[in-house]
Amino acid sequence: MQPKLIELLYKSFTTNFESVSHGPVYISSITPFRQIAPPQDTSTTNLSYSSVCLVALDRTVTLMLNLGPPSSESQRLLPVALLKAAEGNEIQGITRFQKLVFILQQGDLIGEEALSNEHEYDYEAHNYGPYSKELHDWLDRLDRQGVIKKKSTQTDAGNTKEIFTVENSQVEQGDFDVSNLDEELQRRVRETIEEFNQMSILELLDLVYEEYPEYAINSKL
Repeated sequence: MQPKLIELLYKSFTTNFESVSHGPVYISSITPFRQIAPPQDTSTTNLSYSSVCLVALDRTVTLMLNLGPPSSESQRLLPVALLKAAEGNEIQGITRFQKLVFILQQGDLIGEEALSNEHEYDYEAHNYGPYSKELHDWLDRLDRQGVIKKKSTQTDAGNTKEIFTVENSQVEQGDFDVSNLDEELQRRVRETIEEFNQMSILELLDLVYEEYPEYAINSKL
């Protein structure tokens, strides 16, 4: 990329870039994903202007893509639908939430075929089995928007657990009305909650690990 073009692109994204909170981010280009620290203040570093522009541009473009809502309506609504179907409109723990969405998508454990790609969150093998960063980020965004509520509590073992809740009055109309999901998908949501949300988290993990061992290869358990 030519320096002049870099400069023009950097200037066009400067406002958005400066409004982003600092923290490690994932950037992507033609090369595979890699993790970087937040860019340093250009006044206190010896980075060249072009280098700073490239880092800023990559960071801004990626955040614009990753912080947007999921591409399909079913992806947007699935987390809310699961919460509405759960007893007390509550799901305890991000690990449980991740597994419930995974089970619903895969279909095997509820006697169904997998959902089509357009309805799916991308999952990878992580510390506690299948994990979707896309889903994690979307839950955070729903919390910030006030669509759902996320509260952190301490477990008996001293670990932090996030409790997710939703109030029906918040989602019964507008962009998060889960009645907009087709009836078949709503049925799958109810079956997933009824069969798996009352399991202990260890039972749920054991079940998922046994059924999908390829997602257990990086597990801490």
